This record gives sequence, C-alpha cells and structure tokens, in this order.
Amino acid sequence: MKNKIKNIIDKIKNYFKTFTFKKFLKVLLLVVEIVILIIIISLNKLIGNWCYLVWGLLLLGVVLVLFQNKKLLRYVKGNGVIFGNRGSGKGLLLNYLIVNDKTKPYCNVPYGNRTEDINVGEYFNVLNPNTLNNFIDNNIKIINKTPFEKYEGRNIYLDDVNIYFPNWADNKLKREYPSMPVLLSISRHLFNNNMVITTQTAERPYKMLRELQTDYGIQVKYSIWFSEWIPFLRYFCFTNYIYYENIESKGLLPFESLNMLGELTKGIRLNAGTSIKKEYEARNGVIRRGRLLQRKSKVCYDTRYFHTKVFGKKP
Repeated sequence: MKNKIKNIIDKIKNYFKTFTFKKFLKVLLLVVEIVILIIIISLNKLIGNWCYLVWGLLLLGVVLVLFQNKKLLRYVKGNGVIFGNRGSGKGLLLNYLIVNDKTKPYCNVPYGNRTEDINVGEYFNVLNPNTLNNFIDNNIKIINKTPFEKYEGRNIYLDDVNIYFPNWADNKLKREYPSMPVLLSISRHLFNNNMVITTQTAERPYKMLRELQTDYGIQVKYSIWFSEWIPFLRYFCFTNYIYYENIESKGLLPFESLNMLGELTKGIRLNAGTSIKKEYEARNGVIRRGRLLQRKSKVCYDTRYFHTKVFGKKP
C-alpha cells in the first residue's frame, strides 16, 4: 500500500516537473469541458421537459454513430481491398477493422498489441512446392501443416501492400511465389481466414493478389483528425468512405433516387427509384457511402513505422 501511494506521489511530482504552458492549456480545456457539462446538467431543472428532448437528441446522435460504425463491420466479409489517396485515412479504417477483429490477426505493420507481426514470405510460400499445375494434374504434394498452424482462423492484414507485391514485379513474384495464386484462392479451406490489403490505387498491387481480393473494395475519401484544441471533438477522428461490393465498380457513386428522378411526385419517385436502384445495383453491385467515428485512444496505427523499420530509430 505504501509503495502504491509513493508511486502516485512520484507520478504527480514528475507531471509538475515537466509541466508546460501547453499542458496548462490542455488542463484548462478539460476544465471548460467539465463546466459545460455541469451547465447542461443544471439546465435540466430550468428548461423542464425540454431537457428530455435535448438528451433524446444526444442519445439519437450516439445511436447513429454506433450504427454507422457497425455498418462497416457488416460490409467487410471475405477478402477485400482498401484504397485511397495518400493520407486519406486508409490506416484509420484498417485500425477499426483490426480493433474489432477477435481472431488476434497478423499484420505487417504493428497495431499496438492487437496484431502479431507476419512473415509475408513464409505465408505466401505455405503451399510450396505445389503450384497450379499440381492441382490441375491432381498431383498435390502433402504439406506438413504443423509449422503453419499459427495461421489457422487468424485473419491477415497487409498495409501498404505495394512495398511487398507491386504490379511491376510481376515476373519476379511469379517466379519466387508460384503457389501464391492457389493459396489466395483456397485460404478459407486451408486456414479459415481472410485477408485485407491497403493500397493507394486498386490497380497497383501484384495482379495475382489484386484479382483474388475481390469480395469487396472500400475507397477511403478523406479523414479528419480533429484538433486537440476543439472541446469534446478533440477525442475523436472521422473517416468518410465508399463501399463497393464489386471492386470493378470503383469510381461510381452510390445510387441516389432523389437526384436521379428529379422533381417527380413522391409516390412515383419511390416506386421508380426502387426499380432503378435494383437495376443499378444488379449491374454494379451494392455501393454504399459510409462514415466512421473513432476515439483517438483506440487508434494504434503508427504513421512513421517504416522510418523505424528502415533507419532503426523513431523519428
């Protein structure tokens, strides 16, 4: 007990030893947030029944945010590609998938203690020496699975996949990873797992890898890392994305019946809109716009990881 008290006192002392003007402003901002909450709670008695409306709206906002977040998890079934411009927030979206992944997944970039580092070369050579020809000729060489049991039931995430498997290295990858296409095709049979990759454009990854990641695609449009000086919002980051059931439909926008049918009457608009929407999605697959709000404290992604990997020290 004495040691615990001593540790607490030491932490307090260290905090004040390193106390800066910036820390003072953050403490002041926290006080402002607390005061605002106290005022809102105090207003309950002053505005009477209106307080229920205020709290109801706040509760509705929370429910909508949770619904939007969980919607992403309903989309991501199977192997997929997350793509978007540099700095758009692909890592943030991948972070949310990893944080909610119960399989203790593998990843080439660490996401805190949520992932385990993967040996990419080992994984894509699991079926070696089997190639496509072995399966066609029904001459499959039996593989000892024991060294690879660690992959069973654990999803794989590859961030910045073009570092490992760019499309310009097609000949080299075909030569050195001849069993990779088969592995990607039957990974669910072999290990009951899925793979998600991130890339700036969906065309850049190695052709074999790209064509076998076809269950869905997600284009990250932009992300907002709210400033640390904005009350309440400073605890969050926001990501806007478009989900494509058919990756080949990338670039298309979600169906919007109101925009497509103009100023028709409401009944006609709904009926015709439903019909056109079904036809639109029959051709292009389901396309949905989504929004993701995360707490910054849940974000484990290190945007400078490869600096440490290459230079051996943090920036």
